[in-house]
Amino acid sequence: MTRTFHKMHGLGNDFVIFDAREEPLSMDEALARAVSDRKTGIGCDQLIVLETSSVADLEMRIWNHDGIEVESCGNASRCVVALTHAKTIETGGGLVTGEEDGSDVEVSLGEPALNGTKSRSPTRCRPTRCRWPGASFTIPSR
Repeated sequence: MTRTFHKMHGLGNDFVIFDAREEPLSMDEALARAVSDRKTGIGCDQLIVLETSSVADLEMRIWNHDGIEVESCGNASRCVVALTHAKTIETGGGLVTGEEDGSDVEVSLGEPALNGTKSRSPTRCRPTRCRWPGASFTIPSR
């Protein structure tokens, strides 16, 4: 199966983004590792799958390059806002809000919970830029 993806970067992290809102994509740890591999796959720090959401403009699922699914990522969120123009994103870590200002994108991940307690750390920042070329990738058979 061949799927279109976007390769984006924000503040030094690079992402492979699959939009599965119209055509579902089944992702697991092994496939996330294969796609993220820089020698045999597309190569990225994190793999992102966009899905439909009943509570936000879209849902974003995130896998680190080692195949482990994680809750949220600010740099990936900024890239997703730049790509889709979403104002709200559902993540495993909660609701992310975003806004564009020209080529800058600002997101709020909400108040982080560190060791079960809320922190007052800053949660809003601006990236440099997120850019992407469209491309296709053949998903390996399982």
